[in-house]
Amino acid sequence: MKKRFWVLPLLILLAFAVVFLIATSNGKSDYVKFIESYGWEVEDTPIEIESFKLPDTLDTVYMVYNDIQLRAHFDLTPYMGKEVTRYTYKVLNYVDGARCNILVYDGKIIAADISTVAIDGFMHAINERPY
Repeated sequence: MKKRFWVLPLLILLAFAVVFLIATSNGKSDYVKFIESYGWEVEDTPIEIESFKLPDTLDTVYMVYNDIQLRAHFDLTPYMGKEVTRYTYKVLNYVDGARCNILVYDGKIIAADISTVAIDGFMHAINERPY
C-alpha cells in the first residue's frame, strides 16, 4: 500500500520536471544548434529520420563521402559496420531544395553535409560555403 502512495507524487514530480525542461529550453534540439553553429538556418524539425547500417568497409561511394567528411574534421572509418541514424533538415538560407544531413551514432554526430537531391545537385561539407 505504501508503495502505491509514492507512485502518484513521483509521477507529478516527473511531469513538473518535463514541463520545466521544455519551458527553459529554446525549443531547438542539439542537432539544430549544431547545424546553426556553422551558419546554416534550418527548420526545427527534421523532414526525414532514417536508421541504417553503414557498410563494413568503405566502398567507392562511401570513400567519396568520407573525403567530404574529412574536410569538416569528421571520419566515418571508426563507425563502419555500425547502425547510424540520419536526420535530414530543410536548409532555409541556401538554394531551393538544399538539405542538411547529419549522421548520428550513439548520440554523437559523426558526419554532416549540405546537399540537394536534384539530378544536377551537389553535396559539400557542412563547414563549406561555396557561394
